Amino acid sequence: KMMTALVFLETEPDFDEVFAYSSEDNAIGGKLYVSDGETMTIQDLFYSMLVGSANNAANAIARSTGMTRDEFVVAMNNKATDLGLVNTIFGDPSGLSLDNRSTVTDYAKFMQTVTDRFEILQATTAPAYSFTTINVGSVHNIRNTNKLLDSGYYFLSCKTGYLDESKYNFASRVKNEDGDEIITVVLGTDSDWARWQETSELIDWIFANYQW
Repeated sequence: KMMTALVFLETEPDFDEVFAYSSEDNAIGGKLYVSDGETMTIQDLFYSMLVGSANNAANAIARSTGMTRDEFVVAMNNKATDLGLVNTIFGDPSGLSLDNRSTVTDYAKFMQTVTDRFEILQATTAPAYSFTTINVGSVHNIRNTNKLLDSGYYFLSCKTGYLDESKYNFASRVKNEDGDEIITVVLGTDSDWARWQETSELIDWIFANYQW
């Protein structure tokens, strides 16, 4: 979803544009509960994707660019090549495809670039986001999937991920009180709790031991 956000932003979208959800955006897993033809702003979809990790919102965001799904995936992979992500392949905008591949090294490098975009920083660190669809009037209250947001760490950006095959994943960019920044990537933990525990241990150890 982070690469989806980056490719989407490079099309210079209008966040106030009203956009209609389509059944072709439907996806399993985390999703936004809206119906075919229901309208909302592009910002609503963008925040649903990055705050609540809604897979169908990611598909809708990709479609909003005017590209086909295949064309958008090509753009994602071209961007990965441009960024030097040599072990990364994207198969879909939502992250559900088993064709998606990456490594800790590649994703850490990617986080350096993608989190330079203010729109992504703002969305991924928002504790919550609420909106009402325009033509139906259904209310949606979305909570951030990052359970460390209120832990005292200063997150500049962060994103969760989960598949049965890849288990629990989490990447973050964090700053300490001295202004020092680090990027953490945790992949493949066996539980939701474990990814938060491992991330906390990484953050604490690095800030305590790394000589800036």
